[in-house]
Amino acid sequence: MRDLNKRRLDVALERDSDTLASLEKDARARHMSDQLGKMAAIRLADYYMLCEKLGTYSVEGILAALELLASRTVVVGAAEGSPNNVSKVKEEETYVAPATTLTENTDEAADFWGAM
Repeated sequence: MRDLNKRRLDVALERDSDTLASLEKDARARHMSDQLGKMAAIRLADYYMLCEKLGTYSVEGILAALELLASRTVVVGAAEGSPNNVSKVKEEETYVAPATTLTENTDEAADFWGAM
């Protein structure tokens, strides 16, 4: 029986394309090799969720957002500019113990994100 709440789309990918190879590899990793259409639908939904979070639908915009995120991460971790400094900083980080109550957790999160 057809689900009337779903809309069917036909998608054609070239047999030797990188896109098809990636989709097949992704489907194999998730034991969905016989359900490429569903795997494509899942990844398409993931793409649009990512786009909504980043505020852009273009590949260039997504790459720019990722580059900006990476540059902020490296700036925080790299005092002298070498890649080794990032791991040294991570080793020296102190971690906060889990909150015992939801209110305590909310207050700590508000303090942390408010300071940024």
